Amino acid sequence: MAPVADAPPLTAAPAYETAAARARGSTRAELYLRAAEAWQAGGDTHAAERALSAVDGRRLATDDALRYDLLRAESELRDQAGERALQRLRGDPSRLPDPLRQRWHAARAEALLASDRPFEAAAELSRLAVGQTRTERAESLATIARLLARVDDDTLRHRADALAADDPLYRHVAAALSERGFAVPRPVPPDPAFDQIERAPADADGYRPARRLAVLLPLTGALASAAESVRDGLLSAHFGETRNRPDLRFYDTESSPERAVERYREAQRDGAGQVIGPLGRDEVAAVAALADLSLPLLALNRDERPLPPGHMSFSLAPEDEAIALADRLLRRGQRRTVAISDGDPVGERSLAAFAERLREAGGELLVSARIDPTFSNHSTAIGQIHAVVGTDGFDAVVLALQAPQARMVAAQLPAAGLARRPIYATSRIVLGSGDPRLDRELDGIEFPDLAWPTRTVPGTPSGEGPAGQLDSARGGRARLFAFGIDAYRLSGYGGRLASDPSAVLRGATGELRLDLFGNVLREPAWSVFEGGRPQPASDGGLATETMAADVGR
Repeated sequence: MAPVADAPPLTAAPAYETAAARARGSTRAELYLRAAEAWQAGGDTHAAERALSAVDGRRLATDDALRYDLLRAESELRDQAGERALQRLRGDPSRLPDPLRQRWHAARAEALLASDRPFEAAAELSRLAVGQTRTERAESLATIARLLARVDDDTLRHRADALAADDPLYRHVAAALSERGFAVPRPVPPDPAFDQIERAPADADGYRPARRLAVLLPLTGALASAAESVRDGLLSAHFGETRNRPDLRFYDTESSPERAVERYREAQRDGAGQVIGPLGRDEVAAVAALADLSLPLLALNRDERPLPPGHMSFSLAPEDEAIALADRLLRRGQRRTVAISDGDPVGERSLAAFAERLREAGGELLVSARIDPTFSNHSTAIGQIHAVVGTDGFDAVVLALQAPQARMVAAQLPAAGLARRPIYATSRIVLGSGDPRLDRELDGIEFPDLAWPTRTVPGTPSGEGPAGQLDSARGGRARLFAFGIDAYRLSGYGGRLASDPSAVLRGATGELRLDLFGNVLREPAWSVFEGGRPQPASDGGLATETMAADVGR
């Protein structure tokens, strides 16, 4: 039957059935099983059920019996009989080929979920990662996170205690515990994906840079100004590092996706151990689409395509800061909010992410009003908010505005009775600020901020030293300068962050962690305007436990 096996499923299936009808004993059972598999592969589940009903499972060899049980279980699941499916899936799937083994775990996960057993369903999905595509793996990781979110704290901690450190689920459970603020019962084993390149020996705190580091930046073209600040921040961190420093080489991507791909391949040929960059969203997308991403990447922007294990993605996306702002309000019990924006696309993206995070946690953005930034009188927008919530039907105000517009709105809120609640802003509020006399109108407004240069962050250059005097580190460019500092430091701490979900790197842009997708998660510092100047908020310092080497450095 070898020629039939190579035929398209809907061609092979009837041929298997014809042969089975003439056969006897175990051969008959095996051929009907093959027919059922072919029908199902071709999408004809009705014919698959018919062929499956002709299989005498008692005559099948061990491996074929597992295949039979899998088909039977999938049939039970189509009939919404989860418990019967679980009874079928009690064997050892390690004997099956990878595609069938993945279907086995997926079927068990579906059956367990139907039986309201989210922890066990997550355990099955955690065994699927090997052999999955990038997109499939990302979907599995997201589903596991959602399933574990349904497990209460006590159960999660108890089940974590019973898991071995090398269990595929343990890394996910450790991440969930860390996110909830609980200690993990045992260390997470090192992530092998970060040990595939030549690196310097690891320090006690996990600092382990590549021996050769390639930096892909658009040093010419439309993004050259932004790249200059990132480059200078990266170099300041490099020359400020007193331990092992990688050999550093810059490659100009010329603000072009095609050039970014060429430079990545050039870095591979040059023997680089790791790449930082590229910077532009289109450049990152072009490199992330490569089939051969053997050279570990610390991308400086997000892409919809998930990166393979061992790669990282770091960005200063406004959506991330908006989510952090929502979490801050939620922790303070401020669930009912109102917002004012000016229609700027960045501000609108921030508010959309902010509102979504509130909804996920049971909060609500009650009303969002938009001002015309060319006007000075914003009573119409403020009146829209007052009409919905009055003077006390909300917990906080959020401004997605630059400083000039925020000053005018803040001055007009008291007249409508809307200044009785805390006022927050997105990080856009620093744009157009800098005059303390004018910025006194912003006093009391709290917003997500950089840690550098206003705070002392171990392991980063002083904001009052030579680095802070560079043109590329001043004003609005300080944001990208700090981004470059953190990109350099992350390249040496990626393995530690990947292996320990509770590990936090105190950075110039905030507190940095790594999720299971390779995304760098940033908790910004928090500032508040006082006397017309941004000052650290009372609980806005970076007080989280940090990596040992950062303490006292």
